[in-house]
Amino acid sequence: MPSSSRKINYGLRPAKHIERKMLIEIFRRLSEFGSVESYRYIGFGALYFNDFYQFHKYLGIQNM
Repeated sequence: MPSSSRKINYGLRPAKHIERKMLIEIFRRLSEFGSVESYRYIGFGALYFNDFYQFHKYLGIQNM
């Protein structure tokens, strides 16, 4: 199976970490209107990817 780097140009998103931080900040602000902890985070990678860790740590989302 060819690696995904041959199919996907990862250079199009050089600031993925910043995108994740922006999403976390948006969800933090939305938490004023409802419980973000009850949300479910669905990612496209493994449980050990940084986005899973950040959403769990900073938003308290347990259901992933």
